[in-house]
Amino acid sequence: MRTITKFILILVAFLSSNAAFGQGQSTTIGTDFWLGYNDIGTYYELKFVSTSACTVTLTFTDGSVPQRTINITGAGVTGYVFNHTTADGLDEMAAVRNNFGTSNKSVRITSTAPIGVYAINQKSALTDATAVLPVTNYGTKYIAFDGPQGGSHKYIVISPEDGNKVYINGAAVSLNKGQVFGRLYSAERDGDVVTSEKPVAFFVVSHQLRIPTNETNYTDQAFEQLSPVSSWGKEFLVPVTKRKSEFVRVIASMDKTTVSFAGTTYTLNANKHFGLVEINAPTYITADKPIGVCTFMCGSAYKGFYGDPSISWVPSIDQHMKSATIAPFAPLAVPSTSSQLDAHWGQIIVKTAYKDETKVNGVALSGGTWVDGPAESGLSVYDMPFLKENNGWRQSYTFTNDHGLVLLGYGTGSAESYQYVAASSARKLNAYFTINDLHYEDTDLSVPFECGTPLDFKAITEYDMNTTATDGYVRWFIDGVEQAAEKNKTTWTLPYISPGQHEVELWIVDSYNQTEKMKTTLKVECTGISPTPVAIFEGQSVVMTIDLGSRITPVDVVFNLAAAAPSTADPAFYTFPSSVIMLKNTSSITFTVSATDNNILNELDRLLKIKASSSDYPDMFAEITIKDQLIASQRIISLKADPLSINELPGEAPNTSTVTLSLPSGVKSADPIRVNLSYTGSTATYNDDYSLNKTEATSYIDIPAMQNNVTYTITAKKDDLLEGDEKVVVTGIAPTDYAMSTSANTATITIKDKTLADIIVKKLNGDASEPSTNGKFWIGFKDANVRSLQNVVVNYILTGTAKEGTNYESLSPYKATINAGQNGVEVDVKVKDNHIVEGNRLLNIEIVSID
Repeated sequence: MRTITKFILILVAFLSSNAAFGQGQSTTIGTDFWLGYNDIGTYYELKFVSTSACTVTLTFTDGSVPQRTINITGAGVTGYVFNHTTADGLDEMAAVRNNFGTSNKSVRITSTAPIGVYAINQKSALTDATAVLPVTNYGTKYIAFDGPQGGSHKYIVISPEDGNKVYINGAAVSLNKGQVFGRLYSAERDGDVVTSEKPVAFFVVSHQLRIPTNETNYTDQAFEQLSPVSSWGKEFLVPVTKRKSEFVRVIASMDKTTVSFAGTTYTLNANKHFGLVEINAPTYITADKPIGVCTFMCGSAYKGFYGDPSISWVPSIDQHMKSATIAPFAPLAVPSTSSQLDAHWGQIIVKTAYKDETKVNGVALSGGTWVDGPAESGLSVYDMPFLKENNGWRQSYTFTNDHGLVLLGYGTGSAESYQYVAASSARKLNAYFTINDLHYEDTDLSVPFECGTPLDFKAITEYDMNTTATDGYVRWFIDGVEQAAEKNKTTWTLPYISPGQHEVELWIVDSYNQTEKMKTTLKVECTGISPTPVAIFEGQSVVMTIDLGSRITPVDVVFNLAAAAPSTADPAFYTFPSSVIMLKNTSSITFTVSATDNNILNELDRLLKIKASSSDYPDMFAEITIKDQLIASQRIISLKADPLSINELPGEAPNTSTVTLSLPSGVKSADPIRVNLSYTGSTATYNDDYSLNKTEATSYIDIPAMQNNVTYTITAKKDDLLEGDEKVVVTGIAPTDYAMSTSANTATITIKDKTLADIIVKKLNGDASEPSTNGKFWIGFKDANVRSLQNVVVNYILTGTAKEGTNYESLSPYKATINAGQNGVEVDVKVKDNHIVEGNRLLNIEIVSID
């Protein structure tokens, strides 16, 4: 910086329309912009580059200045100067000048047609400019690029929407539509992280920028709008200006980022950068994770250079365009200022293999020079000087290259410089999807896909996804309908999509449970019968279109339709009309092919080839594959048993239970269906307590091919053990692609054990008598072979004329225990001599229950 006055002459660029680039692609042109200036400048100006007539409206958020309208009559460059005092006595500069903190000092720029917008910020010898990005470029995460040491550093954040929360290194700031937050600090540091709930615009400012850091005489300010992290890339070619010496800074977006820079490898963590690195030739930079790159011009005192410090964002080579227009122009006159800038250049970065295909205004490049980057980059740079013609600057230069280009502009003067990205794409690169390897923004309405061409979809992210997200972490939608079968798939193929326009949308949930949504409009064109080939399932229909493309029939045309060789589909299971009529003055007609469901699962795919013939046009063919029905309701297996209670004794019916496994009514399978069986939870033991009539039913059973169900029987087996009722629990386990019925997947069959009548009591050793002949009775199983697996307690009662305690000793508590493994137990009756002549007494023993 010297004590001189000067005025900027700057290059502005416009991305011209080109059929190869879609409306969905984010570029530096648009119709809606937001801008805030920092508090350094004393002169602010806007430049609009248009290709057609339009109306531009400026809306000042703080309300101190009414809307301003600029009518643009056609293609060209139009300027607008913010004044301290306007004709209505208002201060426009005060309405857009920001210091630190929260304010309403912003301006919204809207246009009725796409334009490029550029902002100039000048204060004496501190001049810089930036391309103003449209809202389609905004994002929700930025990392501040600080200039090196010297002066103050600031960034400003503008919210284009109400109810927005912005987080500065985690601290929240609430912003409404048009509000601005400015952060000011005085020392160089690693990048601040700025995130927001809704997209925002982000500008960085360095006051008295020193390049290199020991430069003390020539300093300048840097004013640049940055791209969000979502559009950062991993491969760059950083050019140098005609001064052949610039400095480069790289900052990482993710931890453990490996950066290869001019033969040196650096490892950076998120939001960290390495110090300035000087380059003297186009330099190739690569990284394994997305990075941001800025290039800085140096002060005039350094190596005797002509010019002053400046900053420019460098887009990755993925952000190329096919066509862009740049326009140098003379500034509006401002009292007591003069421009020191006297050399202006455009820098075109293209693929080396196709550099000779680059044109300017439709003719081969001339007047400049090609400089190839490192061989591994495959890129070259062309410096194009802009010359005055007829005492004025040429209105515009349009550069084209079908293989893509990135355009930068710069200018130098005796003590000032400027440099910035003039034109590039701003594709999302942190998360995006491709269709047949084309970025989704490049396919939007611009790349027609041939009808019948399979579409390969890929979801690509540079961050971790939340693989436990409740509704899925990758979700695809076609025309608003979620493709349920493709949920959580990062790659999948759509064999066919009908002609016309279709909206394709992808939702991705990141590890912070935030959802990114992106979409494009797909254009499909075809002639002949479409779709072909196409696959449908049984029970489905497909609408076929006979399309003549751009041809229009002058009369009604009858197309006869018939199946043709080598069709393998059974005619009984499809329908379509025998003919259709294409009306005159039309170019297409539709008909429907329906495949009926024959309720047979697992059939092989069957081919239906349809021929459409007429006397006016060549025969047309379409191929339809009829696939087996995959409706889940047809793949439900039920398991039931009848009866659910059987008896152990062979002579006591029922002794068997029938287990049935079945598909839904009427449904069969072309192949056997193996259902695994589990008996977990059973208390009965196979072979000991029951038998099966099919030995394979111990672990599985097959529903035979072309059969709706299968049965097997469970037969109770008699044993000599008292073990109580036992259960056989049968559970079905469905194979892949099938499911068990939620209400009929388990059956529990009870095997009834022997009853209480099997236990008897009998007298042993004759009768008892006074005074000392005791009695004895026996309690046990009627069948001498029966044993119990556990102790059996038999409860009994005593009746009769014999009195307990008088005629015999007490037997309380009237229980007899048959020990496990025993057939019975003896109970002694001890008589008592009461010395009373009373005649015979009777003692009855009656069993009442068992425990």
